[in-house]
Order: sequence, then structure tokens, then C-alpha cells
Amino acid sequence: MRAVFASWDAPRARTYRTLHGVPHDLGTAVTVQAMVFGNRDARSGAGVAFSRDPTTGEPVPFGEVLFGGQGDDVVSGRSATRPLADLATREPRVWAALTAALARVEDRCRDACSVEFTVESGTLWLLQVRAGGMAGRAAVRVAVDLADAGVIDRAEAVRRVPPHHLAAARAPRLAPGGDVLVRGLGACPGVATGRVATSAASAVRMAAAGPVVLVRPHTSPHDVAGMAAAAGIVTATGGPASHAAVVARAMGRPAVVGAAGLVVADGRVRAGGRTLREGTVVSLDGTGGEVVLGAPGTVTGAADPHLRRLLDWAREVDGAGPARCGPVPRAGTMGSYAGEGDWVSVVDGFWESDWVARFADEVIAEADRRDPKATIVCASGLSPSGPIHLGNLREVMTPHLVADEIKRRGRACRHLLSWDDYDRFRRVPSGIDPSYAEHVGKPLTSVPAPPGSPHPNWAEHFKAPMTQAMAALGIDVDPIGQTAMYTGGAYRDQVLLAMRERKRIDEILGRYRTKDRAAAQDDADDPDGSGAAGPGEYYPFKPYCTACGRDLTTVVAYDDDTTEMTYTCECGHTETVLLREFTSGKLVWKVDWPMRWAYEGVVFEPSGVDHSSPGSSFQVGGLIVDEVFGAKQPIGPMYAFVGITGMAKMSSSRGGVPTPADGLGIMEPAVLRWLYARRRPNQSFKIAFDQEIYRLYDEWDGLTRRVGEGTATPGEQVAHARSTRTALGALPTTPRPFPYRTLASIADITTGDEEQTLRIVGGLDTADPVTELAALRPRLDCAERWVATYMPADQHTQVRAEPDRELLASLDEGDRAALGLLLDRLADDWSLDGLNLLVYGVPKLRAGLPMDAGPTPELKVAQRQFFALLYRLLVGRDTGPRLPTLLLAVGAERVRALLAPEAAAPAR
Repeated sequence: MRAVFASWDAPRARTYRTLHGVPHDLGTAVTVQAMVFGNRDARSGAGVAFSRDPTTGEPVPFGEVLFGGQGDDVVSGRSATRPLADLATREPRVWAALTAALARVEDRCRDACSVEFTVESGTLWLLQVRAGGMAGRAAVRVAVDLADAGVIDRAEAVRRVPPHHLAAARAPRLAPGGDVLVRGLGACPGVATGRVATSAASAVRMAAAGPVVLVRPHTSPHDVAGMAAAAGIVTATGGPASHAAVVARAMGRPAVVGAAGLVVADGRVRAGGRTLREGTVVSLDGTGGEVVLGAPGTVTGAADPHLRRLLDWAREVDGAGPARCGPVPRAGTMGSYAGEGDWVSVVDGFWESDWVARFADEVIAEADRRDPKATIVCASGLSPSGPIHLGNLREVMTPHLVADEIKRRGRACRHLLSWDDYDRFRRVPSGIDPSYAEHVGKPLTSVPAPPGSPHPNWAEHFKAPMTQAMAALGIDVDPIGQTAMYTGGAYRDQVLLAMRERKRIDEILGRYRTKDRAAAQDDADDPDGSGAAGPGEYYPFKPYCTACGRDLTTVVAYDDDTTEMTYTCECGHTETVLLREFTSGKLVWKVDWPMRWAYEGVVFEPSGVDHSSPGSSFQVGGLIVDEVFGAKQPIGPMYAFVGITGMAKMSSSRGGVPTPADGLGIMEPAVLRWLYARRRPNQSFKIAFDQEIYRLYDEWDGLTRRVGEGTATPGEQVAHARSTRTALGALPTTPRPFPYRTLASIADITTGDEEQTLRIVGGLDTADPVTELAALRPRLDCAERWVATYMPADQHTQVRAEPDRELLASLDEGDRAALGLLLDRLADDWSLDGLNLLVYGVPKLRAGLPMDAGPTPELKVAQRQFFALLYRLLVGRDTGPRLPTLLLAVGAERVRALLAPEAAAPAR
């Protein structure tokens, strides 16, 4: 019994509750029951039964049974089970009793249920009943069927189906014809594509660089962090009741289980006679059970009549009140996004994609449970120990978006940003004078700023650009410096409490320590090391020496009654102080973080994927804030890493990492916000600093156009709205947003010459010509900075100063005729659209086709050859900026001089 109670605080249990928003203080229970044995004899066994098919929701018993085995053998997925229906022929009396029991528990629970059972010598024993955990179409059908039967009403049916199950109800399928590696049982619908990861640890690590598919022999609770980080899950063994299937359905991850013939070992996967290394791209179909090589196309799932009925009911229950726990928001929540009362579009599109609104609902509900009158606190923290990069921005952007949504709804909300500027200076970064080593161990605010900085200290030097970037991005925060809080005595009572409860804290930390404390004391980066005098003592407070200013200190004595504390320092200084008056020091990190949760009343704070590991500061903090400080841990998602195209995982300590200021240098604020707003926090993504930025801006411009036309989906509308404005107002936009790639090409060719730039952009739209460059800013400035800073050197365009007479002289009659056609019509329409029509039209005219003729394979070949010729004559290589933009930039007179056949050298 003690073991069961203790399991409530096991790392994997806390991870699971964090993922599913289960309060950590809810508590658990133990059921005491007689033991029965499924391995007693030939008429014994164990299994799991669902009252309905968990894949389709069809009202038929479904599950699996293992004859001669125990329950753990079934749910672990390690054993080969049999379909539940085998009981009907092998043990008909047990089958009859089980189906009758399933009907009774579903009627009593008013929901689809799963039952764990044991058969001992032909007698049925029910061990446990729980909700069936239906996903996708199954969840929809169960809700509709129960409403039709009068068990629940229609409003309840709508509330029961969460947004991610609505999305899964229309889940895509893999297109036929893929290279099938293995087939198994579809355990959770949907398609997932990603690189193979063969362990939970590698899944968490690899997810930083893009989607992964976790492939395991079977899963256990120890794999939960990896399952959460993965886009999809595949196991070699297991059935519909296995751990992998149950957890995948709960998380909404597409999954395939029981893939016979799949072998996972030594970081490799063997299937279908082939061996795949980690990192190989595969795709899985969680409906049909196929796992295929590569990333084939998908097809849309068939229309679901149950889903359509549920959506119709959602319209009927509009305005039914605030007690909604499913996809239907309170009346008016949509506000300016999609129109109040448009429930079909809301449920069908908005709520399955707007993760911000979903978290805002959860945060408001949690805040109201704690204190409905209090200001809601969302929090994030940043350490100004070095450049604050674009990965760190997610730590701030996630709570900002949620807090902003809460403010939009008229609720008082505070986004608290803790600057961890009282942390120690850990090491001298590359590029900094080695003499800075004398400051290692001092608070960041006591370290001089890098040479040449106008700021008073190291921390302020790195805080300043982030503060400016947040203002540009519309991120409204309430900043708090930890140096001021500690040295000002704000946390005095909390420090004294932590010292009184040091044994309890030590016991909590001891559950997760992986090395002895003596070794931890020598580790300057150990987040729970206190510099205690020996292995029998622990102190959660780390003094900064008043003589040398560093934290190379050891607490040697402390008296709870008087608060008298004695410490020694490696510099030779020894001091006895009264802790109730002493403010030179701080709580160690794993105690400091939960202390601040309690002090500030934080309701929402996200944490990185690395905080899901056993013993992490977030995991341990949940225990400390409860048991020591008497408060609750914040709710909040684990967020995935953000990468940069062409770069590995970002790290401030390595230097040279792009910061938000760098991002804003090449992207408008709304576009940078959009990158974070459009993806759920647990989705990894990369930010383009290479030529992928062209595609990114094409996507953004397409979205903006659809929003303006009214053709954007509700989810797209919301992502756009969150990107372009906040509760405080709109962000700056470019009045004339010409394509980014066009502006970059102009910037490349003109090298920033404003007179030349204005001349060229004047021809982009002859019906409404641009007359001043201010109409193109800030996008033009971003494009110019990208060209100057990030465009590869070999991609820069250098227009020829003189004609390539040798090449012109070598042209055949066909090429000469093509150039003649181009030059004859060059003045017909000197605009971007006119020149685009011309360069594509010349090969058509040469083929005897009209200018508006459709493309053919032969015509495309001729066009490519003509384009290559123009590039060689204009810029001396086979490719370059888009030809219409290049022609505009070069100018008609210079184009004629470079392309005219008569400029060729005399033939020899």
C-alpha cells in the first residue's frame, strides 16, 4: 500500500498529470481486494474489455485476453494476446457474464468504459472500471449515441468531445501505394511523419530539430516524456489496451501497436527485411495500422455523419452557459475572431487549432478554483547570463499569448517576467577577456558588462536588447529583477521557512538524486547543491560572500531559533550573520523556483521539454511548493525547442545564436509572432535565416490575403489576429507589402541605393505606383538587412558592366530571334506583371502559340533554356533573382545594351 501511495509522486506520474492538466494536489486512493490468478490453470486468464470499440465507437464489446497470464502481461504490451471475442467460444459462460457486466457499468457510468478482468478457473472477476478513453471518431460516436439513448443531453454530448478529438474525427489517411515497412493495429487515428527515435530520451532530444516517430518494442510509464515529444508512436507488441495505445489515445498521438515483425534494438529498427537507423523518416497511419518509409501523401478521411450531427447540436446549445469543458466556448468568447454564435465554424475549425484559447479557458478555471477575485498571474523567467536567443523567446511568448487572451476577455491578468539576474556568473564565454574568470561565482548584476557596453553590469547588458524586442513584439510584461527582490528582503520569510524545512526539502530532493551529495557539492552547476558542511547536513540557502562577492561558500552552522548562520568561503573569509537580516545570498534553484510560485501566486507557467525528466526542477518544484510552501504548482505545457534553419539546437553559452532582435531585423513583428502563435507549444519548429524566409513570407502574405477576402479558416483568422494585434492595440504593418523575395532581389541588385530602389519599385504596380519608400517599410528594411547579413555570398547578384560579346556571337538563329522578340516588346508594359508575361511568353511565341497559352512539358523546357540564356547574359550565371524583378532593376536601356545581338564581337 505504501508503494501505491508513493507512486503518486513518481516522476512519470507527475509528467502524466502535467500533460493532462490533473491537479497535483488531488491525491490518490488504494483499493484493497482479494487476489485472483489468471495463470492458475488452462481455464484462467486476464484481459481488458471495452464496452465499445475504442477505434470506431461502435457499441460492441472489444478488447483482448491472455489465457494463462496476469493483467500486467496484458497492459504492458509485451505478450501476444488474443481478441476478446475468443472468450465466446473458449469460455461461453465467462463471455456472457462479461458482456452483461459491460452493459451495467456503461449504464451506471453514463459513458463508454473499460474493464480490467481476471478469469480464475472459469470464474470472472472484475478488477477495475474506468472511462474508456475514446479518441477521434469513437469519442464523437459515443457522445452522439448516448445522447440518442437519452443517457445524456445534447449539450453534455457537445461538452464531452474535446477539440483534439474533433480534429481526429476527420483524421487523414496515408495515400495508397506507399512503401509499407510493417503493419499493425491502428490504436489512435491520424497520420504522423517524422524521424525514427528508438528511445524516449532520443525522442525528446531529436524533437528539438523536428518531428519524430517513437518506435519501441513496447512502452511503459518511463516512456511518457518521449511519447509526449513524439509526433506518433509505433510498438512491436501490444493491443488496444496496451500502455502505448491507451496513452497515445489520451495524448491524441497517432499510434500503431502490435506491429508483428518489427524489431527494435541497438538504436536500429528492423522491419520487412530492412534495417533503419535512427533519423530515418517514416510515416504511420493510426487508423489503418500501416507504417511506411518516407513521407507519402495523405487523403482526407471520409465524412462522418455522427460528427455532422454533433456540430449541428453545437449550434443548438449556443449560449447555454459557462459550464463548458469541451470545445464549445462561452457565448461571446470568439468576439472579433469568427462572429458570435457561429458554432459550426467554431467547433469545426477554430477550437481544434486555437491552443491559446484552450489554455486560457483552463487557466481561468484554475484561477477561479484558487481565488476568483485575484488577478490571474502568468509567469516566465529568463536568465541574462548571455544572449537571450529565439528559443528563449518561447518561454515568454507562450504565457504572453495566453495572458493576452485572458485580457481580451476582460479579466485582470498579469504576465510576470522574472529576470534571474541574481544567478551566479558560471563561466567566461568565448570572445570575452579571460580575466573575467575572477568574476565567476558572483551575481550577474555584480559582473562588469562586456567591454564597450553602455550598461552598468553583465545582466543589464543582455536584458536591454530583449526588453526592446519584447516592446517591438507587443509583449506586455511586469518585470521583476531577482537581485532587487533578494537584496531588498522581499523573500526574507520564505528563506527562513525554507531553512526551517531543510530536512523535508532534502528528503524530496533525495528521491531524485543520481549522485552522492559530496560529489554534488563540487559541481558548480548542480542546481540543488547548497555547499553544506557534509553529507549529513543540507541547507537550501547559498550565501554570496560579503568579502569577495562570490558564492564559493559553505554553510557550517545554522540555528532555527535565532536564525544565526555561519559560513566560510574559499577566499578565506568566515562570517556569522543573522539570516533574518542577511540579504547577500539566495535559495538554490530547485527551491527558489517553487518559492516564487507561492510568493507570486502563479497560475500558469510553461516549462521546457528538459523539465519533464525525473528530478527536474519543475518536477521537484511541484513537491516542494506543496509540501514546504503550502501552495499549488502552476499549470502549463511543456514547450518544444525552436531551431534555426541550418543550425543545431540553440545554446547561449556557445555564442553566435540568433536573438529576437536578430529575428526582428529580418522579419516584421507580426510575422515573428505568427511563428510562435500558429503552433502548439509542444510542436518543434525552425526559424528561417536562409532563403526559406522567401517561402515563409509567401505563406504569410497568402494568409493575409485569405483573411482579407474572408476565405481563411477560423483557426487561420485567429492566428493572424493574435499576430497582428494584442489587447493593447495593433502592431505596425507595411502599407504596401510587396513580396519579400521581390524586395530582397531589388535590395541585392541596388545594394541599398534608395534612388535606384524607388525607381524600380515604381514599376512594380503601374496602376498605383509607389512614390515613397516609407510605404514599403518596415518590410523593405527587413529584406535589405537579410540580403546584407544572411544571403550567401555566392547568391549575390552582380549585373554585367559590359555585354558578353563572345556569348552573343555564339548564339544560333533561334536564340537571336528569341532575344529580338523580347527587346521588341520590352516597352509594351514596363511593369512587374508585364515583364512576367513577356519572359514566359517569348518561348510561346517562338513555338507559334499565343502569349496566354497553357504550359506543356515541351514549353517548360524551352522556357528554362530561355531563362538560363538571359541570366548568363545579364549576370553571368545560369540562375539569379526572378527575371521580371531583375529586368526592372537593370532598367530598359541597360537591358538592351546587354542583350542586343548587335553588341556581339565581330565574327572571326
